Amino acid sequence: MTNSRRKGAAYERELAAAFGDSLGSAFTRRLGQARDSGHDLDIGPLVVEAKRRASLTTVTKWMQQAVTAAARRHKAQGGTEADHLPAVVCRQDGDKTSYVIMRLQDFLTLVGDTLREHLSRKD
Repeated sequence: MTNSRRKGAAYERELAAAFGDSLGSAFTRRLGQARDSGHDLDIGPLVVEAKRRASLTTVTKWMQQAVTAAARRHKAQGGTEADHLPAVVCRQDGDKTSYVIMRLQDFLTLVGDTLREHLSRKD
């Protein structure tokens, strides 16, 4: 197994564990997905393609700006940190599709109950 595939597989296992810990379910990587041009994880209705790269400098800067703004809002308005979740929404010029970027734990805070409900219907 090449180093990049090993790194990708380790990240997929890490994500499966993070989703599992948060949602109280066990998730595993989809073996053979690279050969089949498939995706990496099934998390209820989510079809997850995991990407780990040496650098996400631009995305990291955008997210830090959102994190700083959320902390400032939390300090000014009070409540819990879950009341002020940082997110980045971006779109490429000339494209009509926008993408949402969030920290995984914030995403799970936001949609965890919905995912747990979906998973319980599958049992």
